[in-house]
This record gives sequence, structure tokens and C-alpha cells, in this order.
Amino acid sequence: MSAGAPTRCRVSPEQLHVLLSFMEEHRDFAAGKQSVYSRFSACKLWRLLAERLNGAADESGGAHKSPDKWCRYWADIKYRARKKWAAGESLGDLSSVEERLQSILGTRTSD
Repeated sequence: MSAGAPTRCRVSPEQLHVLLSFMEEHRDFAAGKQSVYSRFSACKLWRLLAERLNGAADESGGAHKSPDKWCRYWADIKYRARKKWAAGESLGDLSSVEERLQSILGTRTSD
């Protein structure tokens, strides 16, 4: 591995908490509503969030990602959660993270 190569590291529980808290404060941004946030504003928010998440990584030993990679991570966890919600109870009870996601995205009932 070269010296400049990023190391793969999992997102820490602290980072996940920071991410969910940020999205709870910015629900339209979390849902990807472009009408409320221009592309420029969304990019600014992703940079701010990435800064906070990467700062939390310094304290908790979590992942360091670019704003684009954090955006992809958010899209991935939303996709996995929605897939589980669509499957209903067959996949088991929702985790506390999934419950927070439901609350943030406003999908307590059918989406």
C-alpha cells in the first residue's frame, strides 16, 4: 500500500450519531429535496457535514471521507433502510438507527 493511499475504516457509532443529528436538523436536505436547497447550498452542507464527521473520526477512530463519499454513504443507508421497511416485519425489528431514519425521512407509514 502506498503512503498516500486511504485506509478503509468503518464509520464509528459517534460519526453515525453526528450524521443523524445533522440530518434531523436539516430534514429537507436529508430527503434530497433540491427545490429547497440549491445544488450550491447542498454542496456547502455536504462540505460542512464532512468536516464534522471527519473531525469526529479523529476522536473516535472512524472513517475519513470526502463530501461526495459521505453523500454516497447517506444514500446507501437510506436505500438499505427503505428496502427493509418495504419488506415489512419479515426482516425483523428496526434498529434505533433505522427508527431515527424513518423519523428524519418522514416514512413512518407508506412512503
